[in-house]
Amino acid sequence: MVNFFQNAPCGLLTIWTDGRIIEANQTLLNWLGYDRSDVVSVKSFQDFLNIGGRMFFETHLLPLLQMKGEVAEINMELKGNGSKTLPSLLNLKKMMSQELASPVFCISVTNVKQRILYEQELLSAKKKAEIEAKKLGELNKELDRFANSASDTLLNPVSAITDMLSILKIKNLLKPNMQADEIFSVMKDNSDRMRQMLLDFKEYLSIIDKGPNSETVDLNEVFDLALKEATGKNQSKISLFKDDLPKVNGVKSQLQILFKHLISNAIIYRSYAVPVISVSFEEKGDYYVIKIKDNGMGIEQEDYLVIFDFMHRLHAYKDIPGTGIGLATSKRVVDNHDGKIWVNSAVGNGSTFCFTLPKS
Repeated sequence: MVNFFQNAPCGLLTIWTDGRIIEANQTLLNWLGYDRSDVVSVKSFQDFLNIGGRMFFETHLLPLLQMKGEVAEINMELKGNGSKTLPSLLNLKKMMSQELASPVFCISVTNVKQRILYEQELLSAKKKAEIEAKKLGELNKELDRFANSASDTLLNPVSAITDMLSILKIKNLLKPNMQADEIFSVMKDNSDRMRQMLLDFKEYLSIIDKGPNSETVDLNEVFDLALKEATGKNQSKISLFKDDLPKVNGVKSQLQILFKHLISNAIIYRSYAVPVISVSFEEKGDYYVIKIKDNGMGIEQEDYLVIFDFMHRLHAYKDIPGTGIGLATSKRVVDNHDGKIWVNSAVGNGSTFCFTLPKS
């Protein structure tokens, strides 16, 4: 036991209730750079403390030890021989010494020098990470500004070309022959496609965090607006079954975009039958699960996740027109509302797009 006391992995010492040192183990003596004869029955514990530490020990720790009998995990720096210092974690306990027939204080000293270095490294790494995150945030803002500016810059001339092509067709300014019609058709299709892609891209960039724009939103009102936007004058050409939807907490304009794309998907990726769209919801804790079911062509299970990737398309444009941005935009809206979006589907049996939104 004597051997364990002297070579314990922590410093150990016993002091009188006024701080005078009765015993100190070899571990602590080695850390502080003292011989036993320099410390035991010669020094007080207060001799290892700086002025502030000594005041704290005498005015706070000693009275607390007398009253409570123990004090745990006190951070203090101990002064060693010469210029040595020892960052320490102290645990103190009042005990009755049968051998000395008097109360004494037992102190364990844990060397936390390595832990402090580790904490300093962590703080330094955290500071560097914060600086890099700030730089990345600024770069992302610059990228968003550039993307918005670029989409606007490109959209204007593309729209002008599209409009001019429409005027040429309406006013019969093209020579009526098969080759001219074919060239015109290719130009018109590609300009329309480019224009739609730029519009969808700009809309995708507009989806930013909810922030102060979050409010109580009636999903029935939002759905009706999205339905008109997605179907135009062809609303009568679909069969719609819709529950009375709840109110949620969110951004109205973003939720309208979400519904618009999911309704458009149900119509575009249709089978030969008349599109049938069913909209329902269920409660799940603090969220509502909204479900939009269609009778379209369905999706392979291996594509359940990739369909939400930016500009990912499952079909060639000549087969089914689209930009591959709509579902990515939908996911961005749901992410901004702290929700999740997923799809359940089977090829030939339609799809059910599900997403969660926080309750109002």
